[in-house]
Formats: sequence, C-alpha cells, structure tokens
Amino acid sequence: GEIDAKQLRWCCNLADDCPNVFANPYLLQLVLDNLVDNAVKFTDPGGQIGVGCRCGEVSVEIEVFDTGCGIAAHEHQRVFERFFQVESARSPARPRGTGLGLSIVKHAVAAMGGSVHLDSAPGRGTRVTVTIPNPQHSVTQP
Repeated sequence: GEIDAKQLRWCCNLADDCPNVFANPYLLQLVLDNLVDNAVKFTDPGGQIGVGCRCGEVSVEIEVFDTGCGIAAHEHQRVFERFFQVESARSPARPRGTGLGLSIVKHAVAAMGGSVHLDSAPGRGTRVTVTIPNPQHSVTQP
C-alpha cells in the first residue's frame, strides 16, 4: 500500500486496559479510515504515522498522529468544513483530497456522541484526538 510505497514508519500504541470499545463499528471504521488516509496523504516519504488508544472511566480516546506538513492555526476550525482544503495540501506535489475527510470524521464522531480535537502546526505534523463515550467500560464484569 501507500504506507510501504512512501516508506512511512507505522506506530501503534494501544493501552492494555482497552479490550473493548462499545461504539458503532461502521462509524468508528469511517473515522479511522479517514484519519489514517489523511495522515498517509500529507506525510512525506520517510515520515511517521501512528494510532493510539486510551480508555478513561466513561470514554475512550483514539488518536491518529503524523509527522506531515501540518495545518496552520488559522485553518484549524475550517478543516472540519465540507470541501475545505488546507493551504499546505494545495501544493502541486501533493495528491489533492476531496476536502471531505475531516467533515466526515466530525459528523461520524458527533453521531457517536463524541468530540474531535485537532493539534497541528506547519512543519510539526498533526494529531487528531477523538473522544467517544464508552459507558460499558466502567461496568464491572461478573
């Protein structure tokens, strides 16, 4: 795949206490597919992308990070709008996305009752943290 073609380093940090996430599997898959797709697309060859997962008392936190081109602060709110494309992504060298990825993520996460946080700066990569309720996690197993 593209990860191999670009020789990206892939890192996965899954907390041991995260055996089950009680969420809509279709929506969760949609969120992860879009976030990982973005990370791969906007990270130059030889860079690193990764996924992490942590469980809290009543929620689960999933993050996707990359060492890619990053997003300027003034664009952070707009990246979740439909069809918006960040300036750094419009360079001729990069494949253009549809501008729908983060919009889809925002709506899917909202449908699961969660929230999305973006941490990014040009030249410093991007980290997207998705927090979704995971109430069954706090129920003690028999």
